[in-house]
Amino acid sequence: MIRRRSAKEIVCVTSASLTGPGSAFITVNIDRAEISNIAQSYVYVEDPTITRVDPEWTIANGNTTLAVYGTGFLTVQEPRVRVKYKGAETSN
Repeated sequence: MIRRRSAKEIVCVTSASLTGPGSAFITVNIDRAEISNIAQSYVYVEDPTITRVDPEWTIANGNTTLAVYGTGFLTVQEPRVRVKYKGAETSN
């Protein structure tokens, strides 16, 4: 899925890996043109693992700093916190 494009770049979201973590070559098809670069590959990595969130709860209005502990956070480009309470959900 294309997120944005310009004269110099195309930013896309890939589908999930069918074979798990590892390298994959990317090919872009635009109209009848096929563009690929075998010198560069895309690397699928494991999803981050969260082992602890501190504090475990906060007041309804929020504004509390959360510390999230785990592994694999270097691959997260847009971190988000999703909260669900009494059927209402919000993302930040």
